Amino acid sequence: MNGFFTMTWREIQARRMVFVAAAFAGIIPFLAPLVPGAQASNAAETRMIAALILSLSLAGAAAILIGSSVIVRDLTEQRLGFYFGRPLSVLAIWGGKLFAATFVVLAALVLGAVPTFLYQAITNTRVAGPESATAGTPLRGWIISSLALVIAVLVVVLMAHAISSAIRSRSRWLVFDVAMALLVGTVIWSTMRTLVLSGFWGVRGYWSGGFWADHSIWNRPGSSLNIPDPTWWLLGLCGALLAATYAQVAIGRTDPQRAHGAFSKTLWAIGGGCAVLLAALAIWVTSATPASLKTIGAGAFAPQGDWALVEGSLRHRGKATGSFLWNQRSGKSLSVPFTSGWVGFSGDGRHAAWLEFQGSLTTNQYANSLELVTVDLGTDPPRPLHSKIMFSHWVSCELSPSGARVAVVDEGLLSVYDVSSGKTLAGARLPEEKELGWASLYFLGEDKVRVFRPFTSAKSSIWTYLVEFDVATRKLETTGRLGPTSTPHIMSILPSRSGDRLLVVDGGLGSLRDAGTGALLAPLGEKRKVMGMMFLDNGGVGALSATAGQASLDVYSPAGALLNTVSLGAAAMVRFSGELEDGRLLVFLSSRSAEKDATMEIWKDGALVAVDPTTSRVTPLSR
Repeated sequence: MNGFFTMTWREIQARRMVFVAAAFAGIIPFLAPLVPGAQASNAAETRMIAALILSLSLAGAAAILIGSSVIVRDLTEQRLGFYFGRPLSVLAIWGGKLFAATFVVLAALVLGAVPTFLYQAITNTRVAGPESATAGTPLRGWIISSLALVIAVLVVVLMAHAISSAIRSRSRWLVFDVAMALLVGTVIWSTMRTLVLSGFWGVRGYWSGGFWADHSIWNRPGSSLNIPDPTWWLLGLCGALLAATYAQVAIGRTDPQRAHGAFSKTLWAIGGGCAVLLAALAIWVTSATPASLKTIGAGAFAPQGDWALVEGSLRHRGKATGSFLWNQRSGKSLSVPFTSGWVGFSGDGRHAAWLEFQGSLTTNQYANSLELVTVDLGTDPPRPLHSKIMFSHWVSCELSPSGARVAVVDEGLLSVYDVSSGKTLAGARLPEEKELGWASLYFLGEDKVRVFRPFTSAKSSIWTYLVEFDVATRKLETTGRLGPTSTPHIMSILPSRSGDRLLVVDGGLGSLRDAGTGALLAPLGEKRKVMGMMFLDNGGVGALSATAGQASLDVYSPAGALLNTVSLGAAAMVRFSGELEDGRLLVFLSSRSAEKDATMEIWKDGALVAVDPTTSRVTPLSR
């Protein structure tokens, strides 16, 4: 232990000028408010910003310079043998040097910032800013933040040492380092991306704009972030670099090339092992099939044929969820990316399409690049085809009956694309009003598209346009409207397969309407809060509701007359998953309430049942 302290003190003494520079840098922020252009009223904020910039810059420079010389300089200049000639252990030499380097960098950071922070505290000056992520638990927050800072500084020091060692040793291991860095980095990045997109790990930053926003180590209530905290990734990197650096000193001793070889072997043995483990985990998660589903939280049947979309949580795969296109007769399936958001079938049931995320995981914009992907379900096996039709954000889409075309509403612009070539066939600007961000659309044959788009009128009432677009003539015509309503996000619109009728749910009230004009044909579910409706294969209508914790299904004739009411038991939320060939309806029941749970969590646990609308028989389904 005496050797460790002796080595530490020697290294600190050799870099004492860093403390002088840091102390001088701590005075500079007090001169910042005197700079021309700085506002006197914001002097405290100016000082704080200047102190942070100076202290971080000084600490960063110190970490790079000290890290690149703390061991490598003595090694390449043949001075490391001096220490081995003394009664000093390898652990004392290695530990003393790295501890001193980390201490000097942290001291520089503190000395550069503390004078300004102390002055702010003494004068009781507050600087406006966002609420701290550790508010409410200051001691715990300070401990965690300090730990993360120490680890980050040590990682920078070790990275600087690694790069300097590779360059200054002039050994053939440099080529090996570069190749392994590219290989291991690519494998880890691609596997992490796969695990995130599969739902195994979720990134809260996609929705709330901060990768560091939250995790169990900070443990803010209501967090949905479950990706391993960045602190753990830093700890892993730090551990690998520490082990490699120790091997460099212990095995290489005074030979620079042998030392670099020991460093490289140890570092990439650990890094390669971690990459293999992550890759194996990603392969296991993505190998799921419909039989791997633990619960089914959503589903939809193609208008014709045997294909269906099934989604739910996966068995033995953590928090991963799976989405699959599944053929009920043959058992064939195709995995759909977790981030698709929208999956649609063509009217003939032979084609499917979805929007696939193509962006980087480091951005705050969740959907910074989306591509339309299609699949011909008649091929064996079905293979996804990338259409090269790209969007910068989520858009409303619909496939034509044959699957050859897709209609898209993007920021008020209606466009119809040819799927095979990616070319735009026609487009038109929808009526100019203050739109509310979403649109519902469907094809009437191959050449006509009907669009439902909400807008705000001059009196702040919310209406929904009924617009018809002819692809061949490029003629756009407003045929009717729905409304008014005050809750646009609750309104849902579902057209019949023939396209002549609409099911509208607005604020819990259901109605059957004319698809062209929006005229009311019949009110539905007047005595209950309607949660979902669907057209049945026989032309009738099914309406789901949940009142006082009890769910029920109302069955209506094609004209809107109530035929039967089926009790479904206890449930807080209900929704349709499809209709079987024998006329039974698939209904998903959830005990979670939308008012208490996040949208993506509502359907995670629950029960799927098959309901006979004629006999009122309810049959639970395992999958």
